[in-house]
Amino acid sequence: MPRGEEFLHANYLRLGVKEVDDQLAVIEQLAEQPYVDEGHIGIWGWSFGGYMTCRTLTRGSANVKTGMAVAPVTDWRFYDSVYTEVRACVLSSFLVKCKRHVLVSHVLALHPFVCMCPPALHAHSASKRPRVQCQVSGTACLALRVTATLQVTLSVCVPWNSSVVKFAHGIPDNQLLLVHGTGDDNVHYLNSMELVKQLVAAQVLFDFMAYPNQQHGISNSGAQDHIWRILSRHVDSHLSTSPDQLAGSYRL
Repeated sequence: MPRGEEFLHANYLRLGVKEVDDQLAVIEQLAEQPYVDEGHIGIWGWSFGGYMTCRTLTRGSANVKTGMAVAPVTDWRFYDSVYTEVRACVLSSFLVKCKRHVLVSHVLALHPFVCMCPPALHAHSASKRPRVQCQVSGTACLALRVTATLQVTLSVCVPWNSSVVKFAHGIPDNQLLLVHGTGDDNVHYLNSMELVKQLVAAQVLFDFMAYPNQQHGISNSGAQDHIWRILSRHVDSHLSTSPDQLAGSYRL
């Protein structure tokens, strides 16, 4: 059934808000059911699901006791621009015709606060590049001496407001299991490293597992069986009604 334009664009520039509201609403409803132990509800996900898990934990819901995030996007600046730009960026393009110095500001989705220049123009001597203030990013940019008409695309992004790393301090102690393959070909391993950095800075205690050279699916060299055992052990130790009895049920 069609839901209209408002629903279609509900998360534009607001990734991780409406979706998390939905998750928490469902969890709240589950907690009210007589057949559910409201003291033992957890959440987990892989890739965007891992992002959702982390963002949900940052909200500090009393109904969520633990979360397991596998290969999560934690900072949208590190994800594919083709995906991120349509959800977290305002784009505009224009032509610049110049004969002397022009400010070339390529504010990309991957680096929204850094002005970057086309590689072909980097051959100019650095000593001849005057620095000016960019009105878009607020950082010092390079004014390059070129004689051409340039198509300049500004991608003014706000992914920081949707990123897990900004809210990492809100994740409660001993609730998060973070898992990532170091050779991830979709969600770069840097995502988890930046989250770890922020969690350590905030003195948040958490569990972490890295799979060397594993890609996004974490499926080679016995890793797939291993990760399911890791996740199962975490469920037993954090959501079991008798964690002391089950602590030794999985031997790794």
